[in-house]
Amino acid sequence: MSNCKHCAAFGKESKTTKIYRSLSESNELIHLCDSCYSYILEREKLISRANRYANETCGRLPNGETEDEREEWVGKWNFSFLQKMQELSKENGLIK
Repeated sequence: MSNCKHCAAFGKESKTTKIYRSLSESNELIHLCDSCYSYILEREKLISRANRYANETCGRLPNGETEDEREEWVGKWNFSFLQKMQELSKENGLIK
């Protein structure tokens, strides 16, 4: 077994017990311990709610706008999404 990739990113050591397929475009296999695996699965359950919140707050991606306007929208959407993910993670006991 190898070390948990998520724990290693935070300077911790723990042995891998699960293999998780990343939802990112890379679709890579990530080695995780039980604790990190559970955390990631619970956090993924919040994504659709945060996505819906960001869409309601910022609207859908504008078409035909200038590059500057699109970049501004992306920044606002990302901020709204990440802020809601943080809020939901706290509400669901995933973070303090």
